[in-house]
Amino acid sequence: MSSKSFSQTDTTKIKQIQLTKPIARLVIKDLIKYDGLRVEINTLQSVIAETNKKMLVQNKLITNLETQNLSLEDVICTLNKKYETQERLTKEFETALRRQRRQAKFYKVGGIVGISSTILLLLVK
Repeated sequence: MSSKSFSQTDTTKIKQIQLTKPIARLVIKDLIKYDGLRVEINTLQSVIAETNKKMLVQNKLITNLETQNLSLEDVICTLNKKYETQERLTKEFETALRRQRRQAKFYKVGGIVGISSTILLLLVK
């Protein structure tokens, strides 16, 4: 490019705009307000980013807790089935024990009656 282009020749000239005091004060106030708002936006964006990170962690925790809850419910169901089976077996064993006791009493009574009748028959003859 040649050295006579507009951007190279125009930057050497300093253009100044004269503002009146009330307008200059308004411009300064606007610039200060803009700087404050920019800081506020940056702060809010960082707070939002941190909140999003916390939400992700909380979602992972909730998912983990739900998985643990399902696992524990499965364990509870399994234990309930074992308890029900144990209860059923206990009732069956109690019934079998009662039956066996009755049978043992019947054999005792039958044995006593048999021995008595044998003794009576031997004595009568």
